[in-house]
Amino acid sequence: MKKVTFSCLTLATLLQLIPSNGNAANIQVNKKKTNRTEMKQDTIPANSTKKESEEGERNVMLNASDANKPREIQIGLPSEDVNVYENGLPAVYSSTVHKLAAHWRSDSSLGEVGLLSPSESAITTGNIAYSVNSFSKLGQKDFQGILNYRTNHFGMQNFDFNVSGAINDQWLYTASIYQNFDPGSFDLEFTNYADRTEIYHAGLTRLFNNGRGKISLLYKHSRSENPASYANAAPFIYVGDGSVKEIDGFKLGTNSYVPQNGSFPYMDVRDGKMKTWNLGNGSENRANEIALISDYRFRNDLLWKFNLKYMDAPRANYVDFGGSTISEVTANDGFTLSNGDPYEGLAEGHRTWLHVGKVKNFLITSELNKTFGNHDLRLGVNEWYYHLDYYSSSLQWMATVQNYPQLLTSTTTSSLDPTLTGQRVQTYGYNELSPEYTKGYENKLALYFTDNWQVTPQFNIYYGGRLEYYRMSADQISASRFPGFRIGDFTTYSKEEETGNIIATQRSIHPAKVVKDKLNYAATLRAAYNVTGQFGLTADGTVATRFPRINEYAGTGPTEEQYKRVTIPLLRGGLFYQNDW
Repeated sequence: MKKVTFSCLTLATLLQLIPSNGNAANIQVNKKKTNRTEMKQDTIPANSTKKESEEGERNVMLNASDANKPREIQIGLPSEDVNVYENGLPAVYSSTVHKLAAHWRSDSSLGEVGLLSPSESAITTGNIAYSVNSFSKLGQKDFQGILNYRTNHFGMQNFDFNVSGAINDQWLYTASIYQNFDPGSFDLEFTNYADRTEIYHAGLTRLFNNGRGKISLLYKHSRSENPASYANAAPFIYVGDGSVKEIDGFKLGTNSYVPQNGSFPYMDVRDGKMKTWNLGNGSENRANEIALISDYRFRNDLLWKFNLKYMDAPRANYVDFGGSTISEVTANDGFTLSNGDPYEGLAEGHRTWLHVGKVKNFLITSELNKTFGNHDLRLGVNEWYYHLDYYSSSLQWMATVQNYPQLLTSTTTSSLDPTLTGQRVQTYGYNELSPEYTKGYENKLALYFTDNWQVTPQFNIYYGGRLEYYRMSADQISASRFPGFRIGDFTTYSKEEETGNIIATQRSIHPAKVVKDKLNYAATLRAAYNVTGQFGLTADGTVATRFPRINEYAGTGPTEEQYKRVTIPLLRGGLFYQNDW
């Protein structure tokens, strides 16, 4: 029997025409101690067993400001990154350069989306954080089709389509297309969309040995341009009571605070050459990923899971905008518009960072799980390799405060000019503000275990530990930044205040190898006691350690004295009440 699901969400109204694919029923099946992937099931889940400490399928909240990105839950502790996992592996290893929303969306390719508790995340990943835990839809006996369509009055259109089913009794398939055309709530004159993202999935699954195991080969391609990540800033007046009011001539939410032409002259930090950055394609991300996920339950009830993936992102670019205090300028300040007319009115200084990256990673997670009496034991290993080729350049500029601000021209000198003659420019301060350069890798090799011990029918103890060998080896720049900073051998010039003489300073800026070999650890202990069938007490404690990561070297980076282990403790306790819903 074929079953097709079609849903349409228009102006926040969901129309469900046919019942959904029945995943809710499968959640109950998944909670049983079994891994047998019977063809009679409606859906073949990617994770056939789940630890008691994991949160089950949840309606994970999305960002209030963006319906396409996961909500970041801040719990007051240092976090590795935006924590989203797909089939037991990071959706993106680090969102610092290759943004999560460029490669992962909560779309119809997923059969299940849940939440990892901070203690579970600390043991299995080394990071204390609430983490989104998602699993791909692999296929099922009957054909299923899902089409979700969303739109809004600004012209956004979102298409999310998946088909899945069985080729025969041993082979399953899945394929998905995600297309987002979002112009935003205001027009960006240099591009058509504030978020243009396309993601494609395809996968084959082989069932074997009478349903005792399965192995899936999954492919993903993503391409995303997301100017909205930097274009959502806007000027306003802070009243002081928690509210804001609009500046005359600028409508919050419907006016743009990005220049119309969308391009800037900048100095490339790698060679010192002046180039032009186009914001239209300066936030482009592209990536290809192939994943192998498998599990097998042996006749002695030992469950083995083995997941790996390789991802290559040859373009991982983005832009950061920063502002400063808005001030009133007059003609005496010397600012002019592009037509040469003197400017008087509100003006703001802007800081901009232009990021260019290439990312590769190879990730493996494998686990063994078996029950011995009242103990549910798990032994796991992570081998996560991440390669980063990344640099950023920075600049500063002054602009009017209005819809589509205009860049203002002012007089400044360049530290690379031997005469230090004043020049009329629109952008200045090149690479003064923490430009970065990193080329190298980091590797995390970790061994972890957990035990879910049902001491009595009322009393449960969950504990675990993790030991991680962390290695980083990368070319980075430790020299202090200054106007005109770049890689290479060159001369800068400055004027002595007392005499007015011009002083030449020889510069030699080159990346140097930084190598770190460190051990991190994590441990957790949780106890829960049911006073009644529904009411009980619970308490848990978790501790994890970490050292600065490869992406945490902005500016000069941490000195050897600053490069110390950070210990992150988490203690929780409270009451719980379980109900039927």
